[in-house]
Amino acid sequence: MNKTSICAISDLHGNLPRVLPDADILLIAGDICPATQQRQQGQWISSNLIPWMQIQPFKHIVFCAGNHDCFFEELMIIDKENAFRKSLPKDIHYLRDSLVEINGIKIWGSPWSKIFYDWAFMRSEEDLDKIYSKIPENIDILISHGPANGYSDRVEQYYENEHLGSVSLAKHIDRVKPEYVFVGHIHSGNHNIVEKIVDNRTIKFANVSILDEGYEPFYKPNCCLV
Repeated sequence: MNKTSICAISDLHGNLPRVLPDADILLIAGDICPATQQRQQGQWISSNLIPWMQIQPFKHIVFCAGNHDCFFEELMIIDKENAFRKSLPKDIHYLRDSLVEINGIKIWGSPWSKIFYDWAFMRSEEDLDKIYSKIPENIDILISHGPANGYSDRVEQYYENEHLGSVSLAKHIDRVKPEYVFVGHIHSGNHNIVEKIVDNRTIKFANVSILDEGYEPFYKPNCCLV
């Protein structure tokens, strides 16, 4: 069976890369919009993001939102997500607690993270547990803006040791056992693949933010075959 090549990034904050590695599928794990100008995010998405996506060489682009992507939380609140999805080109897929299957690869996208200030898609651990309980088994890739507790969730650029990820997400990843978990949110979280074995299945975790803690482009995309 032929493998599908994946390029995974997150936390663009308006920095749309000019050149990315060749791959079949581009995954973006949230915080796509500029960190400022929240009221203009809708215009930026239609004028900048979608045109940028359309000129990329990937066969498919799959993305979820993050805590700075207020436009997408508003779509959820006013029940206009489906209208937005229908407006996208057929090879661009927006996920919010939902699934897309491409080349037999099942990808689930989740924008949520733990409460930190008053931004989008943030909930308590109790609420996150209910949200993450919807992640189905037998998925191959999870793109989650917020990391799981203990994996790619420390601010390594400043040598901090506190794990900032969600305990609930970690629990449900153990239940679902995807092959890959790509996250963002903590810009300098561990970008190397870290493996965990659960019930004889190997789960691979990595932070895929392209920006450092100063919001400057620094990290390379993570590429793999699935």
